Amino acid sequence: MLQFIRSKVTSIFIKVLFCVLILSFAIWGIGDIFLGSPGGRAAVEVGEVSYNSAEVLDQFDRARRAMRLPPEYDEALRPQILDSVIDSLTESGLYEAESRGMRMAVGEEALKQWVASAPAFRDQLGQFNPDVFRQTLFNAGLSEAEFFQTLQSDIKRDQINAAVAGEATLPNTLAETLFAFRAERRRADVVWVSVDSISEIPEPSAEELNAHYSDNQDAYMAPEYRGATFVALTPDELAKEILIPEEDLRAEYDSRQAEFGTPATRDLVQYIFADEAATAAAIAALTGPLDIDGMAAALEAAAGADSSIALGNIAAFDLADESERRAAFDAETGTVSAPVETPFGWKVFLVKSATEESVRPFDEVKEGIRLEIAREKALDALFELSNAFQDALAGGSTIAEAAREIDVEVRKVDAVDASGRGQDGNSVEGIPPGRRFLATLFETSKDAQSDLVESEDGGYFLLEVDRIAPTRLRDFAEVRDAVVTSWRAERRGILANQVAGRIAEQSKAGVGLKAAAEAMGYSVVSVGPFDRSGEGYDSTHYPADLAPIVFELATGDVGLADSSTGTAVAALVEVIPANREEQRGTWEQVVQELSSSARQDYEDTYLSSLRGRHGVSIDRGYIDALMAESQ
Repeated sequence: MLQFIRSKVTSIFIKVLFCVLILSFAIWGIGDIFLGSPGGRAAVEVGEVSYNSAEVLDQFDRARRAMRLPPEYDEALRPQILDSVIDSLTESGLYEAESRGMRMAVGEEALKQWVASAPAFRDQLGQFNPDVFRQTLFNAGLSEAEFFQTLQSDIKRDQINAAVAGEATLPNTLAETLFAFRAERRRADVVWVSVDSISEIPEPSAEELNAHYSDNQDAYMAPEYRGATFVALTPDELAKEILIPEEDLRAEYDSRQAEFGTPATRDLVQYIFADEAATAAAIAALTGPLDIDGMAAALEAAAGADSSIALGNIAAFDLADESERRAAFDAETGTVSAPVETPFGWKVFLVKSATEESVRPFDEVKEGIRLEIAREKALDALFELSNAFQDALAGGSTIAEAAREIDVEVRKVDAVDASGRGQDGNSVEGIPPGRRFLATLFETSKDAQSDLVESEDGGYFLLEVDRIAPTRLRDFAEVRDAVVTSWRAERRGILANQVAGRIAEQSKAGVGLKAAAEAMGYSVVSVGPFDRSGEGYDSTHYPADLAPIVFELATGDVGLADSSTGTAVAALVEVIPANREEQRGTWEQVVQELSSSARQDYEDTYLSSLRGRHGVSIDRGYIDALMAESQ
């Protein structure tokens, strides 16, 4: 073929053809360099601000990774994540377009101050740490340029919103009305009629049991069960058969000394002085027979309580500066380190105690090392085994024949439901761990063979569905005991509610709640004060709607609140109005919520006006096509 091309390349026609081909490659292969953005055409446009396909996909991937969804939810939630990303980019674009129109800018100094004060970028000592900063950006999938670009946009957005919403406030009467409603509390007398207090229950008739069975068929459905033949290649089982020579274990141990060691630590107190002279004076004052506590007291008096920081037991790497590490760890126990000049002032360290470095002996960690190495080798071997297994299947072998070729056991599961339980209700043993095996089992048709699937533990499995027992209503005879138990529980609830109803009727008739309860063998308990949410009483004991029901009563009225464990009879005893002085925290929370709500309303209204001012264009068809290509 090459010789043929060489022999014809002198032809005018062939030369023209080559020029056309070269031009085609230039246009379609590298045309973006000359004809458009390398990120593709605009997918979201807001005024003069646009986001191309690469930016949309990057934001989508970043959002998806940040959510850390399980595999079974990741696919289902992709449309919602994409909608959220498009909305977020649109809002960012609106604020960016507006800030450009205002000629807003964020200086480098403002960016530095924001980063230096951000808690996310501080180390254990509360100081800004460049390594923490870079690691945080790496974990978020952001470059420094992307981070600072986003930070600039966010700062400008915050400045615009601050000007729009400002100190948004609402009329005081609105806050007072909401506070009076939310902070009102009540006391009630309560009689608790539990289902367990109902002991005398007649035996159910056959008609009653059959009716209960018919009315509650959903509770007596047997799930779908499936049986399968499968082969599982697991790294842990394969690792058991792999022998690792002693010299290899010893070499691995020697290369990982740091991993098996505990670093030296010092219990340190840090003192910061304004200048070198003050530091020298403080150290010179440590004369006489001073113990550690005495030295600490003298240094704290010289530096001041605010400049004395107990660091506790820390390792050398916990100190960010190399000069600080040398000073602190070169000093002996019970002494003060050499002074160190830092951006925050002059520091000295008092060494209260020291723990030297230690290394766990080889015999103690040998087995763990062996298992790690064996598992790594097993993972490598599994890849080869899985390929050999697939080759055998592709050659027409059955699962059993292919398994014999690689000397792997063929296993069976007779009946398992989608949750991994057998017909006895217990978890089925011997199947691969994780959700993938069960998901594959219930997605595969009867007598069909699944693909070779990687399991969560790094192994592989392949299965063939032998039988499917579809979901069905269990026969009455199978579940008679369960029906009787359920009927009794329901009957107890009905009788408890009836007893509570009689107590309420007698109380309303003028007998009084206490006398009516005692006549039925129950007692009254004072409950509260509590608010509308039920805070103030044991919500795990009483029904969930006890508080709402009590808040509907007038003083002296009686109401019922029932649950699966019983029925409460409640009489309102006292209404405690909201008190701003006593409930200062609730009042401030109400004011803050209303202010936040007002600010949000202002910002939403302003954002809506920006849409009309700048215009928004979203090429959803293009975005959906990009998403389909990227998956």
